[in-house]
Amino acid sequence: MRQATRAEWRVDVGGDRTSAVYETSDKRQTAVFVCAHGAGGNMSDRGLLRVAETMRSAGLGVVRFNFLYREKKSGRPDPMPRLEECVAAVVERTRAEVGGQPLIIGGRSMGGRAASMLAADFVTPPEVKVKQ
Repeated sequence: MRQATRAEWRVDVGGDRTSAVYETSDKRQTAVFVCAHGAGGNMSDRGLLRVAETMRSAGLGVVRFNFLYREKKSGRPDPMPRLEECVAAVVERTRAEVGGQPLIIGGRSMGGRAASMLAADFVTPPEVKVKQ
């Protein structure tokens, strides 16, 4: 078993910056999970910490981060394009830091939607044929 490590990052998102934390697994790490919080949470809320702990115990490194509105101590979520921009910036930083490890993106509620919508932008749907 190896020692888990923790790194704190400042991530540029457009003209702003947000906080992120990368924690490695103490097991053989197979991928990194970029985990976005829900609308009422933040990267350090109890639920997200539990998810991160569970994922790390399963062999995943975890990156938790604050959306920009939370970083600014606001309770009102940013519009979806800004949320997606934040997820994309954290994913880009994660890729730069962890190299070629596979990445998984997701999150809780609103954060999961933002991650899913970002991922959908990169997936080309198969050609659909309609039979009439």
